[in-house]
Amino acid sequence: MLGIFVMVALGPHIEPALATVIPSFTLPGLVTRADIVAVATVTDLKASRSGPHHFIYTDYTLQTEAIWLARGSARKLKAGEPMLLRQIGGVLADAEQTVVGTADLRRGDRIVIIARFIDGRAYLVGMGQGARYVSDSSVRVSRPGRAHPTRKAPAPTLEQFRQRVRSVLEEAGQ
Repeated sequence: MLGIFVMVALGPHIEPALATVIPSFTLPGLVTRADIVAVATVTDLKASRSGPHHFIYTDYTLQTEAIWLARGSARKLKAGEPMLLRQIGGVLADAEQTVVGTADLRRGDRIVIIARFIDGRAYLVGMGQGARYVSDSSVRVSRPGRAHPTRKAPAPTLEQFRQRVRSVLEEAGQ
């Protein structure tokens, strides 16, 4: 009885919890939503505050090596040119903002990005799901060295991964 009374009395005053839930995407789900799929190396990163809530964002400068897909305004990018990638979160002076689900990108990382391209900047599709790490010519969903005991299949080579991306695009008629 007390529980019902509390719910009725407080119900109109309780704010709903706000959160963003990012669905789990398959490779076809990522690629068909992307404006750009490219192989690149992280050459620089810079955190800043932006937006109405002054969240910390990190802008990564990527040196493109190969562009496998470019749609819309991303078509103007050429292999060998730098590109900006933005993620929410980062470290700025003595403040750190961490967002679960973002890619753990560092200077020197060679990655495949699967991203939307908005206002001259790339944003990973599915947050961290849109970044794949290239190590020893294989493409991994997480930083090399991180153990994933449930992973059964060996990581594909960069060429095998490129062929998978091409197959997805062909199947989707793109």
